[in-house]
Amino acid sequence: MDIYSSKVPNTHGLIKTMFIILITSAFIGTILFFTLEIQETVKISNGEIFSENAPKQYLAPVESEIQKIYVNEGDPLNIGDTILVLTNETLSAELMTIHKDQQLKETNLYVLKEKIKNLDDKINIQNRELNYLDGNLSTQRKSLEYEFKSLAQQLSSLKLQLEKSKTRIEKDLKLFQKGAVSEREFRVKEKAFQDENNNYLSLENKYFQIENRLQNHSQTKASSIENQNLSIITSKSLRLDMQNQIAQENSALQQLDQRKKSIKKELSKLVVISEMDGYASSIFNLKKDLNFVSKGQALLTVNPKNESDFYANLQINEKEMKDIKVGQKAKIKVEAYNHYQHGFLEAEIIQITKNESNVFYVTADILNEKNFDLKSGYKVSGEVILNKIKLSKYVANMLFRKI
Repeated sequence: MDIYSSKVPNTHGLIKTMFIILITSAFIGTILFFTLEIQETVKISNGEIFSENAPKQYLAPVESEIQKIYVNEGDPLNIGDTILVLTNETLSAELMTIHKDQQLKETNLYVLKEKIKNLDDKINIQNRELNYLDGNLSTQRKSLEYEFKSLAQQLSSLKLQLEKSKTRIEKDLKLFQKGAVSEREFRVKEKAFQDENNNYLSLENKYFQIENRLQNHSQTKASSIENQNLSIITSKSLRLDMQNQIAQENSALQQLDQRKKSIKKELSKLVVISEMDGYASSIFNLKKDLNFVSKGQALLTVNPKNESDFYANLQINEKEMKDIKVGQKAKIKVEAYNHYQHGFLEAEIIQITKNESNVFYVTADILNEKNFDLKSGYKVSGEVILNKIKLSKYVANMLFRKI
């Protein structure tokens, strides 16, 4: 018998076995792919812990100087306690200037209103004068027309009488020349004729004067009425200008009043009052920074006696906000703690909101905090648990999200 065998291994059986294993693995993988369920989550990119009674930091509302600080580090505070008082000379000076400007404009308004009253009286008088002028001129014309008509009748009568007298004096002249009438008698009749003729000429002259006055009367009336109307228009125009000045003064007063209210509001902020019960901390250091503070500079912090009822504001990608619903659970990692040692915070979504910058946030109620000493302001991240879905659907969702 030979010690060494030259038998060739059965490669066909090995290939068959590997094929069976491969097919079985593929089959099992396919079944798992379509039947296995996993938890779908949404990533929390960042967030922050806060509480209902979080520490309150007081900032300088405007550039100012600290007039007095009423508390020391660690002193207890109650709601309504005065903490410190600030001063701002610029705002105070501006408030005084506004007050003086308001007084000046109110005086101007009083003067303008009195002037308008006087103008109203003047316009009423001018209107009455216009009515009187129109009536008086109409009466004058009627009187002239009556006198003109009367003179015309008199002239007509005198003219007929004068023509008769002329005929008689011509006959008397012939009789005088013949000696039938004495010279004395003729001279008397001649003088009477001349007096009659002079009377006619005087009346005729008066007639022409009245006629001329009548012709000029319409123009005189129109001119007088026009002048009076111009005076009224001038007064009304002046009144309108004064009304515009009053409107401008009132508008300026409103602006001054708004600015005054704004300054008073800013000045009221210079008295810093505690809004919670707690303890004073991080008080502004007068010795180090003198007593001048810039707008927004921290003045002090009031820490509550005990922080409780913690929540988290969580920022989530806007594309995934459609999947977030109130009542969903969340796993939150606190950046200040090693989550491998302390684990995750459990939370529940209680509100979905959008801030002034149009960034979507969800608010979550912290359910367990026994492994953490939470403080407002701690940064967090994590994920929101949506629901269980098939592995195949999860893979499809991930592919479509990438697309």
